[in-house]
Amino acid sequence: MGLLTGAILRRVAADLIDRVSLTPEAGSALFAHHWPLNVRELEKCLATALVLAAGEPIDLPHLPDWAQASPQPPLPAPPASEADLRQREQLLTLLKEHRGNVSSIARSLGKARMQVQRWLKRHGIDAAAFRG
Repeated sequence: MGLLTGAILRRVAADLIDRVSLTPEAGSALFAHHWPLNVRELEKCLATALVLAAGEPIDLPHLPDWAQASPQPPLPAPPASEADLRQREQLLTLLKEHRGNVSSIARSLGKARMQVQRWLKRHGIDAAAFRG
């Protein structure tokens, strides 16, 4: 998130980049906000904050209200179906057998590695925990 923010600020304020800064409060608010993979939203937020800050460090009042609000807790996950539970158990079993090697699991299932990665992410499983 920090690298992305820096890259956007360098692009949006190329001539001012040596004078642009964020207060700790503004930085915390930006990091706490849930950016649903929307870089354009972050870019617009930073561009607006730069204008409102008028050469001063970007602070909370320069951010939109929705970016200042404390983050909302994530919505509870919907109940898992029987198929989801079976898939999760299969993945856990395969992770143990293949010692966390996702490529090996994909080959054994005849699936693409990225598909297995998506399944792991959907089920909240960390393959690295099975390595070693």
